[in-house]
Amino acid sequence: MTPAMLYSGESLIPHKPPMLFIDGVSLSAEGALAYAVVREDWVILDGAGKVHPAAFFELMAQGFAAISSAKSREEPGELSAPALGFLVGVKKFDIYGEASVGEKLAISVQNHMAVERFHVFDALVKNERNELLASGQIKIFLAGESVADEIGGMRQ
Repeated sequence: MTPAMLYSGESLIPHKPPMLFIDGVSLSAEGALAYAVVREDWVILDGAGKVHPAAFFELMAQGFAAISSAKSREEPGELSAPALGFLVGVKKFDIYGEASVGEKLAISVQNHMAVERFHVFDALVKNERNELLASGQIKIFLAGESVADEIGGMRQ
């Protein structure tokens, strides 16, 4: 197995707590994975301390953003701020399990298609036992060149 390059979630996507769920991304010759550990302070938990089923697509969207940002940093000369993106659609979304506080989740994405600023990708969320918790096809619209451009340089 090839050693993985690790990036922190906060360095890759513009989200801030309490809406930042991705802890990090690993890149290797075998592929890319975004990771998240379910925490008590997540706003996407239900009353029983489990990830709300509808929140899995937010995890997928943040996983896509973080993985895309990490991959762009692997390109020579690429250190730009992440692009501002909007979740615009979810299709073929299935939930197979649940995640509780303390569980480590792995999010993988596979590009399905891209047309200019619209991106469609397939995503999976698995737990640390490699059990599939959710799958779906997510549609993203990238609004601008970078978050800093779009919100007046807030991200330094």
